[in-house]
Amino acid sequence: MRIRTVSALLTLLASLSLWPAGPAVADTAADGRVAYENSAQGDTDIHVVNADGTGDVNVTPGTPTSQELDPAWSPDGARIAFISDRVTDTNPDGNLELFVMNADGTDVMQLTVTEAALGGFVQTYAPTWSPDGGTIAFSGYRQWGSSEIFTIPSAGGAEIKLTDPGDWANKWEPDWSSDGSTIVFTWGWDAYSQELRDMAPDGTAVRTLFDGDPRTAQRNPSFSPDVTRIAFLSYHEDANG
Repeated sequence: MRIRTVSALLTLLASLSLWPAGPAVADTAADGRVAYENSAQGDTDIHVVNADGTGDVNVTPGTPTSQELDPAWSPDGARIAFISDRVTDTNPDGNLELFVMNADGTDVMQLTVTEAALGGFVQTYAPTWSPDGGTIAFSGYRQWGSSEIFTIPSAGGAEIKLTDPGDWANKWEPDWSSDGSTIVFTWGWDAYSQELRDMAPDGTAVRTLFDGDPRTAQRNPSFSPDVTRIAFLSYHEDANG
């Protein structure tokens, strides 16, 4: 189960179409362990804690000036995907990139490698694993314009864009169904006009599930384990704006 939050800053950035609203801050493995964001003194790390609250461990302690965000457990509970702006040889610009590591924080591997060119806004967010653990879907900006949904092999490889940037809408917050058949995501123009859509893992068969109305935003979709239902947040603007 993934828990998400929306801060005032993220809501503002979302309204400017620069940041997806509600990044994941915690994710629960099948055995009950929780991976979560822990922020202190301007630094955010990934911690892992047992279901009963014991054994809390910072698994990214060696990054005191970077932000580690959006933890997502692999289906077998052995690895954690996460987003980080840590500066590395392959991330000299300090972009938010997708990484994977063992559950204890070892064997960190950077999956996405992007460059901020010509003033482009290049960032990555919200990983979600395929049920077989072989692929990770995520959302991200690769240029000024819209956020799109991508996939990338969890062992490393080329990223594939699933959604169409031609509609200029943002696609955020993907969640992969446990049967592997579907990815649900948020689609919208701004922070207060969003709907839920889903698609096949190759980007085909896109459907609108819930479009609400122009004064509502449907966000943070998450499949039930049996894939029969989708939980999501719905924001409603009142009549006074």
